[in-house]
Amino acid sequence: MKSLDNDDDDANEDENEPKRHFLEIKKQFLEADKIAKELPIVSPKHSDIIYTSKIIDTQAILSAVKD
Repeated sequence: MKSLDNDDDDANEDENEPKRHFLEIKKQFLEADKIAKELPIVSPKHSDIIYTSKIIDTQAILSAVKD
């Protein structure tokens, strides 16, 4: 038979489980932040490239598909 003290300990364990889970996740994020700070910064090879948009004639595409 379990004593009443053990039952209280089990209840406290159940109540602390979400907190332990939260602390474990927080610990993992903090470790990842440390690693990320040590990673090199990769800059683009062609920093002068400018991306632009152009108008696409969808009517011409539609008529080509229909034919």
